[in-house]
Amino acid sequence: MVERLEIPWPQIADGKVDQGEVPRLFRIDDVPNFVLIDRAGRLAGRASSDREVEKRIPDLLAPATFTPAPPPSPRDAWQRPQQLMDLLGVMAGTRVADIGAGDGYFTFHLAARVGGSGRVYAVDIDNNALERLKERAEREGLPQVSTVPSATDDPRLDAASVDVVLVVNAYHEFRDFDAMMRGMAAALAPGGRLAILDHHGPIGRPRADYHQRHNIPAELVIEDGARHGLRLVRFEHDFAGPQRDRDRYYLVVLERPSGN
Repeated sequence: MVERLEIPWPQIADGKVDQGEVPRLFRIDDVPNFVLIDRAGRLAGRASSDREVEKRIPDLLAPATFTPAPPPSPRDAWQRPQQLMDLLGVMAGTRVADIGAGDGYFTFHLAARVGGSGRVYAVDIDNNALERLKERAEREGLPQVSTVPSATDDPRLDAASVDVVLVVNAYHEFRDFDAMMRGMAAALAPGGRLAILDHHGPIGRPRADYHQRHNIPAELVIEDGARHGLRLVRFEHDFAGPQRDRDRYYLVVLERPSGN
C-alpha cells in the first residue's frame, strides 16, 4: 500500500498494533496521532486530527510558550535529559514534579520542554538550594517553575496535580520511602508516570544500608510502587551514567492506571 499510494515518509510497523514497542515508547493510544515538534526540534505536543494541529500551532509557536533549552553541559551526554523527557511524553503544557531537584539541572531542562503553558515543581528538602533555584528561574524569566519545600515523608504536592514525577539519584536517600511513594503516587493524575533513575544495589540488605551506599535495587523501587497502586511500564537496566559501571543508572517507569 505504501508503494501504491506513493507515501513519501518512513513507515514503522511491527504488526503488534498498540502493543508494539513504538506505540508504547511514544504513548500512542489511537491513530492518526500527530506529534508536534517545536523550533528547537523538541517534542512540543500531540494532536489527534489535522484540525487540532492547525488549532494548536499558533499557541505552540507563541513566544510565551517557547523557552530555550539550557546551555549545553557535559552532563547532557550521560544523564540524557532529552531522551528521558521523550520517553515520558513530556511536552508543551505537561505538569512535572522534579523530586530532589538540587541545583535544578533537570528542572531547567523540563522548563524548556513544557514551556510557558506547562508547570515544573522543583521539590527538595534543602531550602537553600530551592532559594538559589528560584532566583535563577526569576532571573531567566521562567514563571512555569515553582519551588516546593518538602518534608522527608511528604513531597507536599496536591493530589492529581502532575502528569510526571521525576526522581534522579535521590530515591535511595528516602528514609520515609513508603510515605514518599504514597505522596508521589497520590500527586499523579490518572495515567501519570513516575520515573526513577538510580544506581543498582545488592538485594537483601537493610534499607538503611542503601542510604549509606547511595544505591538501591530496582526490585525494591518496583515493589514500593506496586504497594501504592503503580504498575511497571518500563525498565531499562542501563539507561544512563558515566562510563564507570558502578555509576550507571537504571530507569524504572511506573504508571498510575487511568481508572484510579
